[in-house]
Formats: sequence, structure tokens, C-alpha cells
Amino acid sequence: MGSAAAARLDYSLELGALYDDNVRLTENDRSDDIVLIPRLIFLFTEDASKLTANVAGDIEYRDYTQGTFGNDFRGTLAGTAVWHVLPQRMDWVFEDYLGRQPINVLLDNTPDNQQQTNFFLTGPTFHAHFSDRSSGQLDLRYANSYADTTREFNGDRLSALAQWLYRLSETRSAALYVQDQSVRYDSAPSTLDYDRQDLYGGYRAIGAHSQLDLEAGYTWLSFRSGGGSDSGVRLLGRLRYDLGPRTRLGAEVQRSFSDTAQDLIMDPDRIGKVVIGSGLDNMLVSPQVYTQTRASVDFSYATDRHRFSIAPFWRKLDFVTDRSLDEKSVGGYAEYAFQWTPLTSLQAFAGADRRQYTRLNRTDNDRSVGARLFWQMSRQWLWRFEAQHTTRSTNAPGLDYTDNQFLVAIRYSR
Repeated sequence: MGSAAAARLDYSLELGALYDDNVRLTENDRSDDIVLIPRLIFLFTEDASKLTANVAGDIEYRDYTQGTFGNDFRGTLAGTAVWHVLPQRMDWVFEDYLGRQPINVLLDNTPDNQQQTNFFLTGPTFHAHFSDRSSGQLDLRYANSYADTTREFNGDRLSALAQWLYRLSETRSAALYVQDQSVRYDSAPSTLDYDRQDLYGGYRAIGAHSQLDLEAGYTWLSFRSGGGSDSGVRLLGRLRYDLGPRTRLGAEVQRSFSDTAQDLIMDPDRIGKVVIGSGLDNMLVSPQVYTQTRASVDFSYATDRHRFSIAPFWRKLDFVTDRSLDEKSVGGYAEYAFQWTPLTSLQAFAGADRRQYTRLNRTDNDRSVGARLFWQMSRQWLWRFEAQHTTRSTNAPGLDYTDNQFLVAIRYSR
């Protein structure tokens, strides 16, 4: 009975009508369309002795009533499930991350320039208890990366991560990590297949109103079939600090080797937040490895009726083998929410993202502003109204655009 009570499935069924005055995102010769969007939104959580799970996602069907694009299904999902095979000894982990990314990041993000991507991981985790202060863990993982159109992204990877944890006190701990990974693609040139080794240490300090995580180490890359090798420093610093009962500040800096598959991993609470200014949209789907240097800050303040958040970021991508798409980007996202009445709330939001492709001498500026109105008719029924204005200005000829969207939707929630 306890396990059954711990499981929770929340879902919403929504039917929306979207008017888009520039559905093709063209600089000239604009065309509009009305898109009907039935949608399922779900969240599954469980915290029981045998299973821990957190899975969020949505599935929608888009019907372009005037035929500007073909009708299609699309979906997003982020989830982790841990089966506790032998409690405190062995777990089996499942993770899956389904998203939607551009086929060509240098073109406008129209429906015919989008594809579904998926990254799936699974494998066992073994736990060891050495003493009251010392413990160990071994993660063995198989992973598969998939994209509808960019088939060079499709492939498999095997990894082993061993970690040793030492508790310095009740609130502080240190750790040592050793990782080995093998990445093989199905159809990409074999020079892009690689082996990776990481050696790094970590430190964590947890206070009454804060948490600090630090990592430092080194990474070695070895590409197959004469693809060469590379290496570099791995760094991470992450701080969360509660400035007061209603105010939270977070900051993160990192430098590490990464690729698209690793960057597709996100927390389930980020579902629906891959927007202009988040630093998560317009991701290049490619087997290429890059050095990612990133800094971000997020600040939030909430009262009973007001909520405000802002999250600026800066990011630099330096590709290891093909430098043509080296990128620098800076941007941010801000949102303000106001509980107008007990049944009505209003949100206003704005996002901006400036991307510079340094080797191509190209700069894209994307901006988005909008507002949402929610009217809760009853405990289960809700109306949603949304207006959004999006622009792109770029020095690439013919790719500037402005776009206005208006949405009305009714939602049933369980």
C-alpha cells in the first residue's frame, strides 16, 4: 500500500488555437496560418522503497489549417527512474531526454527545419560503504543518441564512472572521480569516434541557507582513425544562496569538453522552458566535440501574489575538429507573474539571445516578449491566453524576420 500511495500521475489535456502572422518566418512575403494544437502534458513521480522516478513531458499534434506546413506530432520528455534492486547496494538507472532541435542552426527555426532528438541512458549503479565517513560508487552506463534527420548524430556510447566520497563533517564532503567513456557513431566519419578519460575532484558544502559545489580536474580525448587527440582542464563552480525566505540567488561557471548528446540532458522542471534567452534553444545537432565555457546567474523573488525571476548567461563553444561553427552567445530570460485574483493570474516575459559565429563573421540577435493570462474556471478547468512578439536580426542576407503569435487554449487537469 505504501508504494502505491507514493506514486503520483498528474496530467492535463489542452486544446489550443494559435494564430501566427508570419508562420514561415520570412523577411518579406509573409503568410499567416491558424494552427490547432491538441496537447497532453504529464508529470509522473514516485518515491518508494523499490522505485524512485521523476518524469515530465508533453505530446502535441499541430494541424496547419491553411496548409503552410504538413501536420505533425512533436513531443518533449525528461525523466529519470531508479529501480532499487538491492537497496544501498545496487540500483538500475533509466534516463531519457526527448527534444526538438533545428536541422540547420544557420536557417530560421521554421517547422520544416526542426527534428526530434533523443538521448537514452541505462545501466547499474553499485554502492559500497567503507566506513562512517567513506563510501564509493560505480556507475556503468550504455547510452544511445538519435536524431530524425541529422543521422551523423546517431550512435552509442559506453561509460564507467568510479567515485570515492569522504565526509569531512556533517555539512562538508570531498570526492574523487575517475571516468572512462567510449563513443561510436553509426554513420559519421570514424575520425569523430572518440574515447574520453576524466580525472577530477569535488567539494560540497551545505549550509542552512546555501550550497556550494566545486569540481576541478582534467580530460583527455583520443579520436579514432587518425583523428588526433586533445586534452584540457575541467572546472565547475555552482552556488545556491537563499538571501531571505522569499529570495534566492544561484550562480554557475564551468569549463569542460561536451557534445550535443550531453547537453540534451536537462532536469524535468525545465520542460517547456527551452525558449529564447534560456541558453538551451537553437542547439547544434552534431557528433562534434567542443569545449564549452559558460557562466550563468539566476535570481528569483516571490511573495504570495508576486513572482519575479531573471537568468542571464554567457557561453562560448570552441569545436575540436571543425572550427567553422565556433560560437559566442550572451542572453537572458526574465519573467514576472502576478496573482490578479484568486482565479486569475498574469505573466509577462522577455528573452534575448545574441549569437556570434566567430569563424563565419555572422551575428544573430533573437528577441522575444509576451504575456500570458490564466483564468481558473474551476479546480480542473483553465483558460489560457497568450500573445508573443519575436524578432531576429542578422547580418546574413534574407534571414531577418518579425513574428506575432496569439494563442487561446482550454485545459483540463487531473
